[in-house]
Amino acid sequence: MPSDQNIMVDVAVIGAGLTGLTCAQHLQQMGYQVVVLEKSRGLGGRVATRRLPNAWADHGLAYFTQQGTQTAALVQLWRDRGILHPWINQDFVWADGILDPGEVSVQRYVSPVGITAIAKALAAELEIWRGQRVAAIAPTDNHTWAFTLEPVAGECVRGLTARSVVVTAPAPQAAALLDPLQSQGVPPEFFSAVQSVTYQANLTAIALYPSARQVDLAQVPWRSVQLNHPQLAWVTVDSSKQPNPSQPVVVLHGSTSLSDQFLDAPDLEPAGQLLLDSAANTLLPWLADPEVLQLHRWRYALPRNPLPDACLSTVSPLPLVCGGDWCGATATSMQPQITLPLSSPATISPIEQALTSGIASAQAVHRLIKP
Repeated sequence: MPSDQNIMVDVAVIGAGLTGLTCAQHLQQMGYQVVVLEKSRGLGGRVATRRLPNAWADHGLAYFTQQGTQTAALVQLWRDRGILHPWINQDFVWADGILDPGEVSVQRYVSPVGITAIAKALAAELEIWRGQRVAAIAPTDNHTWAFTLEPVAGECVRGLTARSVVVTAPAPQAAALLDPLQSQGVPPEFFSAVQSVTYQANLTAIALYPSARQVDLAQVPWRSVQLNHPQLAWVTVDSSKQPNPSQPVVVLHGSTSLSDQFLDAPDLEPAGQLLLDSAANTLLPWLADPEVLQLHRWRYALPRNPLPDACLSTVSPLPLVCGGDWCGATATSMQPQITLPLSSPATISPIEQALTSGIASAQAVHRLIKP
C-alpha cells in the first residue's frame, strides 16, 4: 500500500489478542468498518503456539476450559468445527516431594494443530494489519483519531484515521500509549485506572526430546502437573495433544520468583537450565537433556489486580475504549493467582474475562459512535 494513502475506518482496534479479535468481530457484525492493528506477525497474544522441527508447543495458554458463558459457547462452537477436542480432566499436583493426582474436574480442551487455531478462527473475515506497532494516536481537527504506525521490517507504511479507538494491549502498554493524551482531554481517572494494573511475569521453556523417549513417556500417568516449587510452577506434555507425535514436547512454566528474577536478564539460558533441572529432580530425570530448548519471556502473563469493570470508555477527547483480560474482575478472579499457564479450573479464567471484555468493548463503542 502506498505510504501516502490514508485509510479511514469507523473503529481501529489495537491488539489482536482474544479481546481485540472478539471486539472487532462484534463491531463488524454491527456494520462498522473495523481494522485490527497488531505489532507482531502472529495472532492471539498469549494464545500462542511455537513451531518446532516436526512439532509444536502451546507456550502461553495451555488449554481451554468452560469457565463462563463466553468460553462455554465457544467450546461448543469450536468442538463442532473440529478446532478443539477433549484432552484431560485433571492436573497432577507436586508438593513437598510428593506427586499426587489432582481432583477430576472440568474438561480441558486443546487443538490438534496448536492453540493459535482459536485466534485464527476469531480472526476469520477481519481486516488485520500485522507488523504494525502503534507509536502514537492523536485527535485531529476533523474529530477523528490519527495514527502514527511503525511497521516492522518488510511491512508497508500505512496511513490510518478512525472515528473511535479500542486499546486491548496489556495495561502498561496501553498506559504508555495514553500518557501523551492526558494533556488533550483524557480524564485523569481513566488514565489512573489503566496505569494502576500490574502484571505477573512468566518465563516459559519449550523442550523437544529424542523420539526414543516416547516409550518412556507412555509409562507416565500425567500430562499436566502443577508444582509448589521455588523455580517451577507448571509442566505440560504438549506432544500428548497431537495425534501420533513423533517426539516428546514438554513445556515448563517458571515460578513467579524465577520469572521475576530473570524478567530483564539479557541471557535466559541459566533460567532455562534451572527449569530443566527442577523438572528432572521432581518428575523425570531425562527431562534435563532435551534435543532442542527454546525460551520465551511473557512480561505481561497475568494481571495481578484486574479492574472491576469489563472495559473503560470515554468521549474525551474522542471516543476511546480500553479492554482486556485486565478488566472485568470478579471476587474469585481477583484472588492472587500463583499458577500458570493462563487458565486454571480453580479460578475464573482470564480467558473468560478477555472474551467478556471484548464484547463489552464493542458495545461501548456502539454507544459512543452510533448515529
